[in-house]
Amino acid sequence: MTAGPRTSPTRRVLPAVLGVVAVLLSGCTSVITGEAAALAGGRETVDQVRQRVDLGSLDPCDLVSPAQRAARNLGDAQPLTADASLPACQWLGKGRAADSDRITFRLADTARDRSTDTGARVTDILGFYTVELPSTTYHACNLLVDVAEKQTLQITHLADADPSGDACASGRDFTESALRTLTRISRR
Repeated sequence: MTAGPRTSPTRRVLPAVLGVVAVLLSGCTSVITGEAAALAGGRETVDQVRQRVDLGSLDPCDLVSPAQRAARNLGDAQPLTADASLPACQWLGKGRAADSDRITFRLADTARDRSTDTGARVTDILGFYTVELPSTTYHACNLLVDVAEKQTLQITHLADADPSGDACASGRDFTESALRTLTRISRR
């Protein structure tokens, strides 16, 4: 009986490990390349929504429904008019200091450009390419969501009311609600 060439355990395991890594990395491609992915709980893909969204035709104050405001204990919308080229709206937390818990929507073209900022985290929300920019000076997070060609929805979440929590996690939750509203109202 002749023995065949021996394969080391490393040579047998390495292809399997590389296969697993390739599968895991392929799951990230929709975030990085913007491939079509079905919106969570919806029938449309992100690419279909991106084709019809025109942030310039929408009022950012319409992106938060009364039910969403009530769920977060937020007051009524307050349009921000400092820069007419960047329509914005904010909602302050009821019963808290004036600037303690605020969500601000801005329309700009900056999401992908900001992905290399210090501390930036690239992720997705409901399949939309998103850059999270946690603040280094106060308990806040900016979430930049690429919702259409050269159109970024910016959500700024100040979470001073809960300094122990993750401002980006709380901001992601609210951003998801706003994106669901955006998807619904942009059909009109």
